[in-house]
Amino acid sequence: MYAAYEALPSRLKQRLEGRHGVFTYGGRRKATALLNEEDRDWKPVLHPIIRVHPETGRKALYFDPGKILRIDELEEQESDALIVELTERMIQPDGQYRHRWRKGDVVIWDNRCSYHKAAGDYPPEEDRIHWRVSIKERA
Repeated sequence: MYAAYEALPSRLKQRLEGRHGVFTYGGRRKATALLNEEDRDWKPVLHPIIRVHPETGRKALYFDPGKILRIDELEEQESDALIVELTERMIQPDGQYRHRWRKGDVVIWDNRCSYHKAAGDYPPEEDRIHWRVSIKERA
């Protein structure tokens, strides 16, 4: 998401500066079918659209087209147009890493400055194991 932010035109960076996205699991499509019924009514949370990585100091886009509901404090039409534009801009070939999986591979990424999406480039009958690990910052 560093590359996505850096590739934005100046006018768009300025428009997004200080703005927050309203996010929830399933986003605007309300795609919550994979959740247990009791987990389907998540309260939306706000996150800055542009965030500064706490360790590198670099700006990155914080945006997930599958989880965003709207951009806070914008009219619906303006928010929708901005979401469409960001979605089109965020996944560009020169900002992607695509892993070619081999048995025994382990891939780790930093969610604070990257966006991940399964490519579906493996046979569905193959087992894949995923673990989410959160590392707590020391106080």
